[in-house]
This record gives sequence, C-alpha cells and structure tokens, in this order.
Amino acid sequence: MKSAKTYIPCVLLTIILVFSMLGTVICITADKVILNNQTCLEIISEKKISETIKNLLEKNFKQKYNSTGIPAEVYTDVLSEKYIDNIVKLNIIEGFEYLNGNTDKFSVSPDFESLDKSITDFFNNYAEENGYVKDSSYYDKLQKEISNAHSTVTSYTDIFKLDTLNKNGVLSQARRYIKYLDKITYICIGADIFCILLLFLLCIKNKREILYWTGTGFMISAVIGLVPCVYLTSTKYFDSFVIKQEQIFTAFTSYMYRIVDTVTAFEIGILATGFILTLIYIIISGKKGT
Repeated sequence: MKSAKTYIPCVLLTIILVFSMLGTVICITADKVILNNQTCLEIISEKKISETIKNLLEKNFKQKYNSTGIPAEVYTDVLSEKYIDNIVKLNIIEGFEYLNGNTDKFSVSPDFESLDKSITDFFNNYAEENGYVKDSSYYDKLQKEISNAHSTVTSYTDIFKLDTLNKNGVLSQARRYIKYLDKITYICIGADIFCILLLFLLCIKNKREILYWTGTGFMISAVIGLVPCVYLTSTKYFDSFVIKQEQIFTAFTSYMYRIVDTVTAFEIGILATGFILTLIYIIISGKKGT
C-alpha cells in the first residue's frame, strides 16, 4: 500500500466492490426469497395461517346469521382447514407464477363446488319446508348468497392481497422489472469478480495486499447491509403494519422478517469472510515485519 500508483485505484475498486456486493446480496435475496413462492408456502405452514383463516371464517358466518338467517354450518361444514389451505396456496402459486413471467395473466379459480352445493341444498330445503315458491326472486337470492360466499372466502384466503394488487396494476408493473433480475444479478456478480481480479493485478507485486483490500470491501459492504437489518429487527418495525386482519398481518410481517433475516445471514457471512481475510493479512504482514 506504499505505492501511490496502486493506492488510489485500489480504493476506487474497493468502493465499487462494496456496492456490487450489496447489489449481489439484494439480487440473490430477491430471486431466492422475495420472488420464491416457497417462502410464502413455508410461512403458511409454520404460522398455521390456514387454521387462523378457518376460525375467522367461522366467526364471520356466525355473526352473519342474524342478518341472513343461514346457519354458519352451511358454510363451515365444507370449509375444512385443508380446503382453505389449498385455496391460500393456489393464490400464492398463481400470483408468483405471473410475477415471474411463467404465465400470461393472474387468474385464480378455486373449486367452490362443495360450498355452492351446501348453500343450494339449504335454500332448497328451506323452500320445501316453508312452501316457498322457487321463482326468479328465489334464484336471485340464491345466486347472490353464493356470490357473497365466494367473495368472503376469496377475501380471507388472499392473504397477500394479490388480487387487489393485480386489479390496481401493481403486479403487471412489477413483472416488467422483475424480468431484468437475472441480468442485474449477473452484472453484480461479474462486477464482484472483476473488482477482485483487478485488485489482484494491481497488487501482483505484493500479493498479500489483495487480502487487505478484498477483506476491507467485504466488511464495509456487510456493515452497510447489516445496519438497516439490525434496526428493522430490533425495533420490530413491521409490527406497526396498519392492516390488523390477523391472517394478513401474520403473513406480511412474517414475510418481511424472513427477507430481513436472509439478508442478515448473507451479510454476517460476508462480514466473517472479510474479517478472516483481513486477519490473515495482518498475520502475514506481522511475520514479514511490515
């Protein structure tokens, strides 16, 4: 590090390495966690979100009994936890397939056959027991109740509000940029390798200095990445999420903390690598008396 001819280029390359490493971590996290439906599917199982939704739906239909006169069991007897779990996962899989460009549109069509039959059977039994004429008004009410049931179940099971985001054009907008993720990832990784190779060439006469510059770049990059992660985790930042519907709140906060935890793990690994490289440099320099 005594040569001015190599010092300034090494500093500049180290700065570039710091930000290219940050970009690499962000891109890999986006690919492997943020845009990976498996992340959300794991959260559903771990947090027992389908069970939560089942309980919330039961509560909802019991409360509606006073206004509709339809017993909650008409709905809840067919809305098993497994049935709800399938709908929740279908929403997520279809949403991420669309975001990642694997399908041309976001469309979810749950199988409501059992639910529709249960509601229809109730209406038919009620009409027969009370001598109710099955006229156009009857069928209008039946269809309205079926549509309301579909809407309620869909609303409760769309825990990431993908349908709302899609209708507002958010998914299509995000999809346009996500297709460039692979290219950006390769650019960032390429920049990492390029910087390290140039540092090696600049330090060819004093090879141990490559350890210093690379280690320094890794540690600075890791610290920059860790600071916001530590803040978000320590302050429980996402716990202040404004939507308090239990299933949505749990899904969103768990998803965001999973992202933060992944970045934290990456940065700790990079920090440790940088520290080891720097430590080796110090040991070698000490032995050579420089």
